[in-house]
Formats: sequence, C-alpha cells, structure tokens
Amino acid sequence: MKRFALLPLLLLPLLALAQAQQGETAPELSVDEVRFTVANSEFTLMHEMGHLLISELQLPVLGREEDAADQLGFMGLFLLQQEQHRDDFYAKLMDVADYWRLEWQNAERDGSPVPVWDSHALDAQRFYNIACLAYGSDPDRLDWVLEVSGLPVERALYCPEEYEQAAHAVQWFREHFGRSDERPARHRIRVIYDPPPDICRVVPNCWKRFAPAASWKRSRRRPARPSSCPAT
Repeated sequence: MKRFALLPLLLLPLLALAQAQQGETAPELSVDEVRFTVANSEFTLMHEMGHLLISELQLPVLGREEDAADQLGFMGLFLLQQEQHRDDFYAKLMDVADYWRLEWQNAERDGSPVPVWDSHALDAQRFYNIACLAYGSDPDRLDWVLEVSGLPVERALYCPEEYEQAAHAVQWFREHFGRSDERPARHRIRVIYDPPPDICRVVPNCWKRFAPAASWKRSRRRPARPSSCPAT
C-alpha cells in the first residue's frame, strides 16, 4: 500500500492523543476528519487482509494482485458495515476514494514522477476504480457520486457490472472457504490493544511537521453535493 504521503492524516488521532498527554493543546478533529481517518484505516486493514487471503488460501488471481486486494478491501467494508444504508456509509466509501484523489493531486502539484512501473494502479486509477464500485453498488440512490467524483458517464455505465463482478467473486469465496454456523471454529484470533505510542517522542518536532497537513485537510473544500445525497 502506498499510503505514506498522507500518513500524517491517518495519524491525526494518535498525534492529538500524544499532544493531550503532554499537556499541549491539539487541534480538535472535525466529524469529517474522524470519518476520513476511520474509513481509510478500515480499508487499509481490509486491503492487507485481502493479500493475506490470496497468499494463505492460494486464491487464483487474474491481473494484478493489488487490484484484487483493492476490490477485496472495498467489499470487506460492505461485509464489515452491515448497516450499509446508514447516511454516512457511502460517504465513508467516498472518503476512501478521496484519499487516492489527494495522493494523485498532491503528486501533480509537487511534480513528483509517476511510477508507471509500479505493481499498484496509478493513484488516479484507484480513485476512479473505487468511486466506480461505490456508484455501481446502488446506482439508483448514488447518482451524486458521479458529480462529486467526476466519474465520466462512459465508465459509469459499466460500474454496476463491475460491482456485481466483485460481489460475485466474494460470494464464491465465502461459499468455498466460509465456515458454516454448524462447524466449530478451529482457530481463534486474540486481539490485544496496547496503549497508543507517543509519536512525538519518536519523531522530532512531529506536531510542527504534521500540523500543516492537518490544517490543509480541514480547510480543503469539498464539492457541493446535490440535495438528494446523504447528509454527512
């Protein structure tokens, strides 16, 4: 996963906690910033779990594994969020797409070279791929996705088919590898939550370095959505 350029955004909650522990005043995160951070953290986890499943279960992959992991990550969010039709769920999906928009536009503004040789799709492609899957999941209700993403109609026409293809693959995977309710679990994963690290003790002048990115994210204007879109 190429998630280093905007790593400060994903670390904002930990940085705020570290500042609070040191008695310093940290900027308060907005609802949109928290949702953006949580959505991309969940997607990153689901994407990496996709790599794990492909490797451990020897799943056949046609095309790039990174593309397959992106689709597994996207569909994982659907399985993780059983309440898909909550008002903020589709906004979370667009937050994931928006991350790649930011990566893409940051690189263009900085004049960074585009790694066309990389095993990942280009950031702009990942943005449109995820926006397409989001729109294709419910095109009757999500016409606003076309406006906020700028997804061309030439691609949007096929987005429902792309979503159905990904959903079919995941359903096949669950039927062949899923555990029924009657079968006992043979393995269990124990999750242990350690206290969050004090990042500012590890990274010199961390808040001074990350504050500009945080301030820019808060001030970034999002395109206006039509009145039919979910409130966020």
